[in-house]
Amino acid sequence: MALIPIEPGPAINFSAAALAGGDTFENDGTQFLLIVVTSARTMTIRNPRPGFQDYTQALPAGSNTSPRFEPLWWNDPSTGQVLVEFDNPVGVQLAPVRTGVIQADPDAPPAPGLF
Repeated sequence: MALIPIEPGPAINFSAAALAGGDTFENDGTQFLLIVVTSARTMTIRNPRPGFQDYTQALPAGSNTSPRFEPLWWNDPSTGQVLVEFDNPVGVQLAPVRTGVIQADPDAPPAPGLF
């Protein structure tokens, strides 16, 4: 298992997916994954809570993105990290990217639901 660093941008450095045990990334809810695969793959985000479903996403060959992951639902409570696995990690490159919230008027109150 490998901890993949968060990419702040604007240049993105991809990491090869781990061959065993999956990969993890720190998650505060603003991250999503950029994923490049050489051929179709299935990505699984493991839900750390017993009895809850994992998230799976079919990835066609080429560049793909994941949704953002709600920390209270997807983070391992002991590490604050999300576990991602691929059915076949060979030829998979990924980069967790942090997004920011941009507000037009810095003196305006925050938009509802952002905090």
